[in-house]
Amino acid sequence: MDDTLRLIDAYLDGSIDDAAMDQLDRRVATDPQTASLFAERSMMHRLILDHELVEQYRASQSGGTSSHHRLTLLGRSWRQLVAGGALAAGILIAVTLLFISSTDHQPVHNAKEQPSGRPVGLMVSSKDVLWISEPVQPGQSLMARQHQIASGALEFQSNNGPTVTVIGPATFEMIDPMHLRLQQGQVHAAVPRIARGFTVEVGMWSVVDLGTVFGVATSQSGASEVYVYDGTVRVSSPATPGRELRSGEALRLQDGVAQSISPGDSQYGQLLADVARLQQRPPTASDALALWLTADHGVETDAQGRVRFWRDTGEANQLVAVQDDEAQRPTWAPIALNGRPAIMLDGKSSMRLPSTVQLGLYESDYEVFFVAHTQSQAIQFLLAGAENGLERFELHLGGDAGVRFIPNGVRSPIGPLRNDNFADIASERVAPGVAHIYTARVTDNVGYVGLDGIESDDRVRHGSRSAFAGELLIGKRSTGALGFHGAIAEVLIYRGRLIDGQRAAVLAYLSQKYGLPVSTTPAPTEKPQTPADETGDTPSRS
Repeated sequence: MDDTLRLIDAYLDGSIDDAAMDQLDRRVATDPQTASLFAERSMMHRLILDHELVEQYRASQSGGTSSHHRLTLLGRSWRQLVAGGALAAGILIAVTLLFISSTDHQPVHNAKEQPSGRPVGLMVSSKDVLWISEPVQPGQSLMARQHQIASGALEFQSNNGPTVTVIGPATFEMIDPMHLRLQQGQVHAAVPRIARGFTVEVGMWSVVDLGTVFGVATSQSGASEVYVYDGTVRVSSPATPGRELRSGEALRLQDGVAQSISPGDSQYGQLLADVARLQQRPPTASDALALWLTADHGVETDAQGRVRFWRDTGEANQLVAVQDDEAQRPTWAPIALNGRPAIMLDGKSSMRLPSTVQLGLYESDYEVFFVAHTQSQAIQFLLAGAENGLERFELHLGGDAGVRFIPNGVRSPIGPLRNDNFADIASERVAPGVAHIYTARVTDNVGYVGLDGIESDDRVRHGSRSAFAGELLIGKRSTGALGFHGAIAEVLIYRGRLIDGQRAAVLAYLSQKYGLPVSTTPAPTEKPQTPADETGDTPSRS
């Protein structure tokens, strides 16, 4: 335990090195006692610094402390403060007892005494914000005081590292760079490793980050919800024991009781979608976004205006779709799909993606989203992959199957296809000339296909994780046949499994961006009973 305290204290005073940080990460993630100790120590650290700031402010008002001396005190490390360099032992004991046993959960400082001109962050962006309190514009400092918006969304960067998004209507107070009090509204916090311990206070509850992306929502009625998108938070109140909440979990806080809830029964996904709309990027969990191709960024054309490179816009990988053959390059159009840019393919053009290994699809779970429209009802391929003459991966449109997904095919292009190797969506649901969101995923080795948020109950029920390790092709089959005729505006590939709330957030992001309706109505489940079509696919019941 002494070694754990040493690691936590080193983190709090900023002297921890990378190796020790890795060690602390592992302990917090795997040991509930360490997570609890970290949360308590972080809270005590913050309370002590708050107390010291108030004392310095009082002294400055009475002329008892110089500005230089105040800066010196604030620069002291956590261990110096605890050791008594700035605080008497009695103060430390009082603050600790306050944290452990306070029944009314009043913070140490008095809000009226807190210096209101102190910057705690920088406003990064805002969208459709109607301010009730004094407006803060992008590029301006966010001060330690109460802020209130009637509507809209804003994003700011705390001085200590967390990126915080607030969705209105909202009333919130930044106590310091590591402590936000939420009275109404929704907050989304992406907390980097160096800023672990960031806390959102909502009513009697404290939500302490332990290395996370998380959200908190509360209403004027007093009911609140906590969502974890990545990592872990600790939720506690003076009247209840603390509990850890992990990625994909949600909690409802009401009448002093914390109750686990399904993300699907909360605003889990909608908060992610609202954040994505403000940031103009798809929702992600940590580094789960393997590839993000969007036609309004990262498109490089040759002298003839044909697309040579379509670069990954995501931050994690910086991958690229490429076409070296000039004759097979698609074109780019600024207004092609519901008023937005798109890559235009003519049945002969295509783009080559990195391998399934690089994308994280190989022998793994994954999720794929396409925003596209086509003028043709013929069979045509959005995505394909082949190895040694065998078609191994297919997502295609048209024909008797409106949408067909073959996640792990093992056959020749003209050979038979077992009925349980693919999943279909009925052809009448795919209208030519209408943009759709096409989805395909593998979760727990089961393959799913969807259209505009509706997933078919027709599934590949086993063996869906791909054994194909080669490159993928956008826009045609690997043989060069069955090319796509139409526009592709966006492609998203996520590694691993998205929970329902995250998947709903991605769909909401695409729906809002392209003006496309999404639905949760159950899809038709029947496979087409047809003979071989142009793909050579002969469904077999054997």
